[in-house]
Amino acid sequence: MIAKPKKTIELTDLEFIRSEVNLLVFPFFALTTKGLRRRLQTEFRAVAEGEGERVEILWSVSANSEYGYPGPFDRQVHRAVEQIITEILRDKGQVENPIRLGSLYSLCERMGWRKQPGSQEYGGKRYRAIKRALERITMTSIKSGGAFYDKGERHRVSQVFHLYDAVVFQDKRLRDGEIADTNYLYLSDLYLQSINSFYVKPLDYHYQQSLRSPIASRLYEILGVKFYGVRNHRQAEVCFRYSTLAQLLPVEQYQYLSHARKQLDPGHQELVDTGFLASYEWREARDDGDWLIFYRPGDRARDEIRQAQAERRLTNGAQEALPHIDEEFEAKPAKQTTAAAELVLEDEAADEALVAELVQLKVSESTARELVKRSDASAIREWIEAIDYSRAQDKAAFLVKALQENWQVPEEYLNAKEEKRQQERLREAERARRQDQIQGEAEEEELDRLYESLSSEQRAEIDREAEARTPPLLRKQIALQRQQGEFSPATTAILRLNRYEILRTWLKEGRMVNAMSRARRGEPR
Repeated sequence: MIAKPKKTIELTDLEFIRSEVNLLVFPFFALTTKGLRRRLQTEFRAVAEGEGERVEILWSVSANSEYGYPGPFDRQVHRAVEQIITEILRDKGQVENPIRLGSLYSLCERMGWRKQPGSQEYGGKRYRAIKRALERITMTSIKSGGAFYDKGERHRVSQVFHLYDAVVFQDKRLRDGEIADTNYLYLSDLYLQSINSFYVKPLDYHYQQSLRSPIASRLYEILGVKFYGVRNHRQAEVCFRYSTLAQLLPVEQYQYLSHARKQLDPGHQELVDTGFLASYEWREARDDGDWLIFYRPGDRARDEIRQAQAERRLTNGAQEALPHIDEEFEAKPAKQTTAAAELVLEDEAADEALVAELVQLKVSESTARELVKRSDASAIREWIEAIDYSRAQDKAAFLVKALQENWQVPEEYLNAKEEKRQQERLREAERARRQDQIQGEAEEEELDRLYESLSSEQRAEIDREAEARTPPLLRKQIALQRQQGEFSPATTAILRLNRYEILRTWLKEGRMVNAMSRARRGEPR
């Protein structure tokens, strides 16, 4: 378990923007620019169970081939639009099309950009980038197969739609025929209806902008929604499967725990260091080899909830304008799909399991139920594991008192847990090393077959290039060994590695597609 930091960033005068919940939970923008030019689609699949039925859930975001996929910059532009939407909601109570965006200069101000040195403007390049981003988001389509939740109608929507319906720039014609005096935006009917139904969550824009890690920034959106869902629960903890989170972020899903932790833990730790998370913990799922990640809200997350509850003026003092995540589906692994997903939250079955474990340790059932009701679930689980490391004669009584008075677990237990964690890391590293070795050997065998499938002229060309890549001193030794009629094992290994590099280059350049095809079919050259 990662410890809670001693100090968190101060929360003073938080300025929240209202973000639509579906767009916080499901992926829309790419997190980085890496591979963005080749990206055209993001997809989330799951199977939802409700009222005895299993329904496949689909959320698919498709880019326009001319404009490309929306990335980090487009996400910043959308946050500026959400600032405007929030101001309209606060002033008027609902949003109507078209939305007055104002000048491109004002959008730069909202995005926190600095002016160019010696200039009163931000520059035409930035203005063009914002216009292109607004057009790109408008051209990007979303296909919801029971994923988008319509809070007003209380059902899940299955249709294809856009986030923005149209963008009209200054001096162009609006839908009513008037010439636009500034820049305007039309939201899609579905998105607009969801906002006006107050299916929104307060989001601290300045805090999100301060996060260095794109993964931390995206986790802040997803976990913020889920923490709201358990704000009145006695167990302030949410849990995701790694396979689910990889889809929602979205990021590449890794096979090995060490790779997954290297991918997500820098973002996790930044959220801990800034007080949004109190802790996080990885555990292995028992059913399918996936991993579970448990998250506990920190002071910042709790303060955001409290402040948002105090901002009821958004709905004129009416019902609190916060999403009820109890309405969110609990997805089960979809065996018929390649991207299975499951959202795991605590429920009554988990409570009963904890009660049963406490009773098994000789705690009375009534006391066990009271402990589960009053204590944090993760603390109970940890003490159940740690009780054997105490020197108490009456372990049941010791366990009860430890939980009631919130004692620290024994140091011996923490040391044993850390040792176990280190052993698991070593095993994981060894598994990864063996897998890399197996994959490397398989690739080398494939390259050997490819080499043998080439013509004698092609092999001679590769051999000459492989020799040319060696240092001058080694080339002299190669010439001497060639005269002697035999290469040493070291020379053979070096030339073979050079040959592999050349073959990879040729493959990448498409020079040997036909040869590779013949090699895989086992046909003679």
